[in-house]
Amino acid sequence: MRDLLRLALVAILAFAVVGTAMVYSRGGDLGESVVALADQARTAVTNVAGGNNPPVDATVTGSTDVAATELKVLRPLQRSWIGLAGFPDETQIRFAVPPGVSFTSGELNLAFQSELAEHGDGRMTIAVNGRDREQVVLNSGKASHAVKITLDASDLLGEEVNVTLIGRGNTNSGQICPTDAANSGSAVTLLPESALSLVTYDKIDDPETALIAAAGPMNLVPGLSAADAAAALWADQQLARAGIASTLDGADQTGTRVLVANVGAAPVSRLSDTSFQLTGQPGVERLIALRAAEQQAPALATHWPVDAATLGSETIVKNFRGSKRWTIDYKLADLPGGLMPGRLNLAIKMSELAEDRDWVLRITLNNNLLDSRRIDGKAKSIDLPIDLPADQQGLANRIQIELVDTSPNESICRAGPDAQAQLLPTTTLTPGVQPSEGWGPMVRELANAAAVGLVVEGKLNAAESSRASAMLAQFLPAAARMAFGDDKAAVSLTVVTESTLTDALRKVSLLTPDSAAKAGAGKLLILSAQAGSFDPIAIHDLDRTDLSNLIAGMKRSDVAFLVQRH
Repeated sequence: MRDLLRLALVAILAFAVVGTAMVYSRGGDLGESVVALADQARTAVTNVAGGNNPPVDATVTGSTDVAATELKVLRPLQRSWIGLAGFPDETQIRFAVPPGVSFTSGELNLAFQSELAEHGDGRMTIAVNGRDREQVVLNSGKASHAVKITLDASDLLGEEVNVTLIGRGNTNSGQICPTDAANSGSAVTLLPESALSLVTYDKIDDPETALIAAAGPMNLVPGLSAADAAAALWADQQLARAGIASTLDGADQTGTRVLVANVGAAPVSRLSDTSFQLTGQPGVERLIALRAAEQQAPALATHWPVDAATLGSETIVKNFRGSKRWTIDYKLADLPGGLMPGRLNLAIKMSELAEDRDWVLRITLNNNLLDSRRIDGKAKSIDLPIDLPADQQGLANRIQIELVDTSPNESICRAGPDAQAQLLPTTTLTPGVQPSEGWGPMVRELANAAAVGLVVEGKLNAAESSRASAMLAQFLPAAARMAFGDDKAAVSLTVVTESTLTDALRKVSLLTPDSAAKAGAGKLLILSAQAGSFDPIAIHDLDRTDLSNLIAGMKRSDVAFLVQRH
């Protein structure tokens, strides 16, 4: 009996060895069959032991396959220079994080081009949200630098990612001593292709999320009606003012096709994977909110006073040698109510200078000197009200503030210590007495009108559309309430060309000057300005202008805006 048991055990072991060898040698169906039998046996044992368990929800375990989507936010101010000029210098760039989407990670892809004078060198520190993340060594001559900074969810909690560039170094042009106290022989440019890449696992199925993820530029195509053409014209200049790349009815097939219509079911609709529809002013405003490259003044300056940071001026502390400049740029059409500022309330905080040293402060408006004075070097701050003359302001304006450290070098080859100064966020513009002539009354009227009708007379070609869009952005308030195709609105703007101007003037001339004055229906014409004018466009009162000269002065590619009050 014992021998029989031994023989049975040997047979079982032999069968197990041969079976295992067959599974490993043949694989495929046999292996799957064995695994299936094992699973069935395990299931049977489980059912016997504890009954049937409910199926596991895949969404709970996270096993659903949702593809990652990468969104790209380009460097703001694509048409402007951004970087470090001279040593030392600092600047801050704000990358907006698109709203309504959850991002798990991201990456800053920064492209730089540096140029230092011969024998110059330096170092650039890159900080993200106030924390140092990268150091870049700068050598003399021209060089390109590509920097990638990984971001996690904690870096993306706010509405924007703040990138600060800090440059330190020296340039001496091959001489024993520095070129000058400011070490100005250096420039580091943050190239326009720099971008913030963001990763989300949200499903890109609703129109707004898909619009955020869509590739730029936005190729605006008007609908079939004249009102649609007016809406597309207005949309193009609004997107440009918000820093969003767009083309108007062009042949560029790259990017995303956006149909602009005056009437539609929803502000934003998705027509296909690469095309969308925007309906009227609400649709365009929603696109700007979703894709704005940065927070621009038109969206933020909703009340007076308007602070310098809102207008894009840097209010971080600056290290410098010799002198430091700040600029405050503003357009009348971007300010609340279309009001013209009458005063600059300047606030600067600075470090103390050595004994018997002074600061020199200079303030200019559109290259006109407003104020120049010496300030005690021991003063810790500057608080000055500066009047802004109305006759020195136009549609687009620039205030320049220069602070000069008069401390001499410690020796022929040794510059003094760096100074520090900060244009405080409490620096503001406040309105004053408003002008009664020129652009001021026109911009105020458009900003406060119950509705501004925009009408396109005839069909515009690509060049005329681009020109009309650029002109409109100069004087039309960003927050104006629009009525596309409505020539009976409180104020109407009719776009005319050299070929349609005569017919448009003939229509409005049915009213005699006397009856027009009684009805309050004044007529103005906005044209390109003549050479030497402060503003690029000029406004003419048709009741006091020789129309024949205006018509004769229009070129084939010119456009004009006929302004009527109803």
